[in-house]
Amino acid sequence: MTATYVTSGITTQGDGGGDGKSFTTGTWTSSDWAIVAVGSSSNADTISAPGSGTWAEITLTDNVITSSGGQLRAFKGKGLASSTTYSFTLSGGRRTLVYIVIASADTTDCVDVAASLETAPGATHAPPSVTPAADSELCIDFAMMRVFSPEQSTANWTPPVTGLTWTERQDGHGGDGNNNVRLAGATATAGSSGVGVSTATWATTDTFEDSLIARILIKSVSGATVTGTAAAALGALAA
Repeated sequence: MTATYVTSGITTQGDGGGDGKSFTTGTWTSSDWAIVAVGSSSNADTISAPGSGTWAEITLTDNVITSSGGQLRAFKGKGLASSTTYSFTLSGGRRTLVYIVIASADTTDCVDVAASLETAPGATHAPPSVTPAADSELCIDFAMMRVFSPEQSTANWTPPVTGLTWTERQDGHGGDGNNNVRLAGATATAGSSGVGVSTATWATTDTFEDSLIARILIKSVSGATVTGTAAAALGALAA
């Protein structure tokens, strides 16, 4: 059974406060994983996973926007509890968090391959090249940039429209002020084993900022059954 998207959510933090570092589970089952991306406006920010559950950072090839600052980190978590809020620790900066819950992934390590790419300002941004080790793997993309006034009021991300069939799951940033983090998450099903995934580009309405695009391929578990997870609520902890 192919690893399957279950649910997702987003939480943001801007000038006026907010969260941007937490999410709350729905009904959790033993086969579920959380894939979490945390974007920060500071490339010096230290980002740490929650203390409960089993978490590991997903190694990405590019984490930091070298020109204007900002970073993107990704984590995988399992063994979580139902109806529980999980908070990441950040040392500074504004932030946005997107989480994607998946089922029927490999129970030991759900990630087949992961990579990321820093891209220059423009209307389109290419993802990194990755190749699946099995047919029809779940593909998760995260697209992140810092946004500044006045573009921050209208900035958005659009996943690739050619290659794979993408569904954008989340896209947002802190809704107030200046210098926030725009982060989107999307999913698709990759093709055949050993064939590189299409690198058709993401698009954005904010053409002035460098960006980070991360791509994660999910390993399926043989013979698994999709158990499903209730829709998760957003975290509401104070920043």
